[in-house]
Amino acid sequence: MPNDEDIGVGLWIGERRLSSIPRQSSALAENKDMRRTRVKICGVCRPEDARLAADLGADAVGIVRAESAGRYVPIDHAVAIAAALPAFVTPVLLYVDAAISQIQGDLMKLSRPAIVQLHGHEPISAIGELSGSAVIKAVRVDEQIEQTLAELRSARPANLVGIVLEAPV
Repeated sequence: MPNDEDIGVGLWIGERRLSSIPRQSSALAENKDMRRTRVKICGVCRPEDARLAADLGADAVGIVRAESAGRYVPIDHAVAIAAALPAFVTPVLLYVDAAISQIQGDLMKLSRPAIVQLHGHEPISAIGELSGSAVIKAVRVDEQIEQTLAELRSARPANLVGIVLEAPV
């Protein structure tokens, strides 16, 4: 199992470590005392819900920008949701196979720092194309996970700040 000496993102099943991605040089890797669990509330559709999540301690609020999703939020609503957040609560814009130009356009409209979460089958190169933005990549826990994690490890996109593991339902 993971222990305090394990620095990085790892996938564990029982006692067996399947794979890992070492952390890039960061304050977290340099000073273990700074590590803490961060909370993201995803699927927020209204500014008042975003503000409540922030008031209750959320570090980030997820805003779904995938039109096929039930919690899809148009960009004008996403801007209002982001505006309702205090300065140190981060909006996370979630996309599924969106065009890079759409993501970049949305970020410009947001007018504040945000994280992009790529939740589809985007190639790893898409992370690099968003080099001016912090990116979280969703990775499916399936028969391809070892290969996907190895590709991420090899590519080492500088702006990849996190991985979300998506288990089958």
